[in-house]
Amino acid sequence: MVRYEKTHDFLRDYNDEEVIYKFYHELVQKGLSGQEILAALRKQFPDPTINWRHYWMPEVYPELNEIGVREMVMTFEDDIKIATHTRFHPPFVHTHQFFEIIYVIRGCCTNNIGGTSIEMNENSICIIPPVVSHSIGNFDDSVMVNILVKKAAFDHVYETIYEDPENLLGNFIKNGLDESSPYACLFFPDTSIPGLTDLVEQLINERDRGDKLEYPIKKALLYTILAKLSRIAPDNVVQIKNTDATPRTVYSIKKYLEQNYRNATLSSVAKEFHYSVPYLSKIVHQYTGITFGAMLRDMRMTAAAEKLTQTNLPLGVIADQVGINTASYFSKTFYEWSGMTPREYRKKHYSPLKEPAKITEPEE
Repeated sequence: MVRYEKTHDFLRDYNDEEVIYKFYHELVQKGLSGQEILAALRKQFPDPTINWRHYWMPEVYPELNEIGVREMVMTFEDDIKIATHTRFHPPFVHTHQFFEIIYVIRGCCTNNIGGTSIEMNENSICIIPPVVSHSIGNFDDSVMVNILVKKAAFDHVYETIYEDPENLLGNFIKNGLDESSPYACLFFPDTSIPGLTDLVEQLINERDRGDKLEYPIKKALLYTILAKLSRIAPDNVVQIKNTDATPRTVYSIKKYLEQNYRNATLSSVAKEFHYSVPYLSKIVHQYTGITFGAMLRDMRMTAAAEKLTQTNLPLGVIADQVGINTASYFSKTFYEWSGMTPREYRKKHYSPLKEPAKITEPEE
């Protein structure tokens, strides 16, 4: 039974986005073509400011089907964010760097996590660690709450949970922190034990308060919830093995590149991970949506941008430090990446950590 005001807010009518996705879902169910669906959407929602490409509609834009697993990057100020899942949104297979706790307030849903399909019902909880591919399907009035938890939230306060070698949930969290968990998720089918669902609703009720106590209270409630879940495990939990290891492999590749972008090449990275060049190229594109070369360029240019804004190093030195042979090619690549020359970027964003010396560098 829902007791708290902000939890009731989730049990609401559809928002504008959900209205569009619901209509889109009905059109897909009728078997219409992509062009027919788009025409019907434009007729039903004639607002000319709507950019239909901002919506995830694979039937309308078939190229979306080729993207594969994508990393979902979300920014939130504190380490715990609470949101509701968009109803009727087409399943979108993705990964992310934070933990996700899914709680069903009303109805049911189907999750595909790490290659396994999981049916969730009211009051069930599923905990997904970082770097696990998953998607969720919700095509009715059911309501799911997503509790997103950054790794930074698991500091010393939580040591009593994840430092206990006998604690099943604690080991799951600990392995999730270093992205080494063999499990795709922990699934608690029935959490109707005294006080647990009430604690979850209290946590939901703390979202977006905007005062100084919001985060400490959310963190304390989350700790208590995890402690109670630890108490009922392992008898009341299902451990789902991760049968899809490719996203984790791609994360390992990205981490390797972050440390070795200066000298890395497609062939050298393939050799490092014992893959053929074509296979490595394929999985990087499938699971990131960009080519290996584009990913490597982004890392080099991101590092260059930081050096431009926080140091007074000449362009030639920065180019060499990020793995580009000449200042002229570096300038060309940086312009294609940022829309500005390195000098323009430095002039606009220069914010040195220390008092800078005079910048002297040869003309490009």
